[in-house]
Amino acid sequence: MRLPDADLSRALLLGASKFSDAELPDLPAVRNNLTALAEILTSSWATALAPQHCVALPDEDDRSVIGDRLTSAAEQAEDMLLVYYAGHGLIGPDGDLYLSMPATRIGRKMLAWTALPFETVRRTLADARAENRILILDCCFSGRAIGTMTDVTSAVVSQISVKGTCTLASSPANRPSSAPTTAKFTAYTGELLHVLHRGPGDDAELLTINAIHEHLATELPSKGFPPPEQRNTGTISRLALARRPPSHHYADFAPAPRDSSAAATPAAILHDRSATASRERELRRVAAEGGVRAMLELGALLEERGELADADHWYYQAASMNSIKGALSLAALFEKQGQPRSAEVWWDKAVSMGSTLAMIRKGRKLLEGSNDWASAERWYRAAADKGDPLGMNNLTVLLADHGRPDEAVAWARRAANAGDASGMFNLATLLLMQGLAVEARSWFERSAGLGDTDAMASLAGMLQEQGDLSGASCWFDKSANAGNPRGMNGMGVLRMSQGEWGPAEVWFRRGANAGDCDAMGNLAYCLVLRGDLRESEFWCHRANKAGNTFAKVVMGRVLKARGQIDAAQSWWEAAARAGEKDAMLCLAETLLEQGDPDKATHWYRRATSSDP
Repeated sequence: MRLPDADLSRALLLGASKFSDAELPDLPAVRNNLTALAEILTSSWATALAPQHCVALPDEDDRSVIGDRLTSAAEQAEDMLLVYYAGHGLIGPDGDLYLSMPATRIGRKMLAWTALPFETVRRTLADARAENRILILDCCFSGRAIGTMTDVTSAVVSQISVKGTCTLASSPANRPSSAPTTAKFTAYTGELLHVLHRGPGDDAELLTINAIHEHLATELPSKGFPPPEQRNTGTISRLALARRPPSHHYADFAPAPRDSSAAATPAAILHDRSATASRERELRRVAAEGGVRAMLELGALLEERGELADADHWYYQAASMNSIKGALSLAALFEKQGQPRSAEVWWDKAVSMGSTLAMIRKGRKLLEGSNDWASAERWYRAAADKGDPLGMNNLTVLLADHGRPDEAVAWARRAANAGDASGMFNLATLLLMQGLAVEARSWFERSAGLGDTDAMASLAGMLQEQGDLSGASCWFDKSANAGNPRGMNGMGVLRMSQGEWGPAEVWFRRGANAGDCDAMGNLAYCLVLRGDLRESEFWCHRANKAGNTFAKVVMGRVLKARGQIDAAQSWWEAAARAGEKDAMLCLAETLLEQGDPDKATHWYRRATSSDP
């Protein structure tokens, strides 16, 4: 048994959490999957990969970007190559497998153009030179066949078996994977994270691939989830991904943790099952007598166990007795099963019953679908008028975005005075924009004290500007370690300002992998300074695509280092038009080198003026 050679190993983590096609329900837990898995794979007590050797691409919609990173990883990895994907698996008309991307459209004619062909991934893995290749698929392909006559099971099994690669799949080919709507992680990845964090359960020091699968194969079915699969293990089954963690280390990633008060003995398990059966009988008795709460609890119990038809029945009975929670549960259940039209019927029913959650969702859908902000405002206002803080906050943002700051402040203040942390953050942000820094700081502090990580990052930024670097570091650190990408970027900026370039790059990479475009741009800057032009260019393109204008400045530096001066100037000019003073200084410096002092002076003056 051994861990991978960290210097000779690579990992690429892919995932799609949000989709433009209404037929593909969003999977918000997927982003958390990628962030947490990257943390473990780069932790010194686990796989210990260098951060630059473990790349996460959440919601990447450009197949060429994925191809570039996968090809690079396959070329560089000599010991272990690990590729992970979480999202929707799809089967095309000819039986070919596809991995969904945010802009994927599942119509017969568009699927191949908008999704990632699994064959491309399979071929790259099969041709990779790494001694140990691992493919982890947290997705299902059943129920997603697009007009195909191919047998689903045989189509999936034959294609996910990759030559020379150990494949771990979240469920058999003919069973759906699970992503509980309220869970932080998907079921399979949540349990995977749990066992990686916990380490080996016996006296062993290392947690092998085989031990990981055995744990998942035992735990997931016991919690009502589909049994996972493992294929083509060979000798890789004795490769480890984690060691026993330090004694002080603790975290629980399990999607459905057991009752820790019960010992894991056969008698305790039988007692637990007996108690559950007794509780179910009692719920059925009370529900049959018209007890709405019993109907809802019974529905939730059955849904957790995977008995969706029975869960549907009891949720329907509760909704028929005017239970808002019953209608919402039905809507969520239909979305979970990939039936958006049926889900929409029950969302509308919940709206008619007065559900503020359903009203807010209706407003959000109007904004996302047709940018009908006037109608969205009506629904947000309806929820806000009922006292829902989320409705107040959504209304606040909408009003602020459409040039109505006074109304926005009024609603933010109402939410803040109701004790809502997000309302406090929104109010502080608006007050800061109006120059009311003292009151803004007070609300940031209150919001941060209630655990709002965005408020922590904003408070840290204020303290940094005021010269309180100790206070700034404290709040950036709290925000970052709570998983906030802005906090991660802030920690990087703070460390960079103190000349600590190594720690700064680590924080920027964490923020970039979590999707923060500012962190991407700053990471690209660190990379170009130490001469890694290829990876710097990669992050420049990602940051630029996400709207970060500083990335244009860095991209110019990359091109200049390659001797492509004209191309560099084009990027700097684009950045200068966006107001980036660093780009203006780069232009001035380059023009001076080219013997054009007049134009150089022009750009230097623009860069040093108060209003470029």
